[in-house]
Amino acid sequence: MSFPFRFFGIDFARNVTLLRLGDGRVVIHSTAPFEEKDLQAIRTFGETAWLVDATLLHETFAKEGRAALPGLPYLAPNGFKEISGVATQPLDPPPSDWAGEIEMLRLDGTRKSEHVFFHRRSRTLVVADLFFSFPAETQGWARFFARRIMGLPPNLFGVSRFFRMLISDKQAFERSMRRMLEWDFERVVVAHREPLERGAKKAVESAFAPAVAGLRRAREWRIGGQRFEIARQNRLTDRCRELAGQVGCRASNRGGEKRSREPGT
Repeated sequence: MSFPFRFFGIDFARNVTLLRLGDGRVVIHSTAPFEEKDLQAIRTFGETAWLVDATLLHETFAKEGRAALPGLPYLAPNGFKEISGVATQPLDPPPSDWAGEIEMLRLDGTRKSEHVFFHRRSRTLVVADLFFSFPAETQGWARFFARRIMGLPPNLFGVSRFFRMLISDKQAFERSMRRMLEWDFERVVVAHREPLERGAKKAVESAFAPAVAGLRRAREWRIGGQRFEIARQNRLTDRCRELAGQVGCRASNRGGEKRSREPGT
């Protein structure tokens, strides 16, 4: 399920992933501005049992998600309540009911406490902001932003510059990534834009090395080369505003047509 999430004139989308257990109960991964027809689609898929936000960066629709599903346990990282204003239960450790079906891993060494999930039966890796995945054919302003501002590779799948700047402990992050790569996944569902339906393991492995290599540059941007890099960043920001003005865009997390995707997990 995909919902509009617009920023700087680009629809980054908010994807909601449904993870179904063998007994039919469903984990709803990520909140969104659910309408009644969305809730009906979820209930058709299975029995709603848990609502999850897997990172401290995903508080945008917390109130809407909780209002739409008031009776479910709402699991989130520590500190989510203070950011979102919505009461939640600890995500870590995960519910024992998930054992053998859904695995969860906290990405150590990151400031926003992202957790990644592995749905065994469908061999699907589910992430929040660890990876972004734009269609490779994306052009214009969206491609410029993905390549030059977010720092994604030419295929537009990878760890963004913004996420790399949130990594505080390179070694801890590397250990978590290597543990994640031990999972036998063949699909990746990201929180924003398009899933990878084929060749996901190879794509993640390819994204891993440059992401780690980029950590030193990210730190230098913030600390070592502060004056030069801040000036460079300001030029990029000015260019963003110039191009955004040309396409008549504005920052918004609403608007546009909601895209439907059959719950595939």
